[in-house]
Amino acid sequence: MSATFSVIRGEWIKLVSLRSTWVCLGLTVALSVGLGYLIGIAYGGYVADGMVEGFDPLFASSMTLTFGLLALVAFAILAMAGSTTPAPSRPRC
Repeated sequence: MSATFSVIRGEWIKLVSLRSTWVCLGLTVALSVGLGYLIGIAYGGYVADGMVEGFDPLFASSMTLTFGLLALVAFAILAMAGSTTPAPSRPRC
């Protein structure tokens, strides 16, 4: 088994076993889908009333992804910092 494969396998085990990984990925999906649904409901009145001039579907979709990306940034930070532990503190004299 090569060293590269061992490192990749170790990182994969770390990501799968950490609870924060699943929480952040779940938040990403929930924020993206939930906000997409809410913004779709909010903009639905514009399309139904014929006020298509004020409706921008690109804005609605990109706004939901922006909030979902915040959860992915938190996931990336936790994935990189998940294996490090703080050094034990020395007793003060």
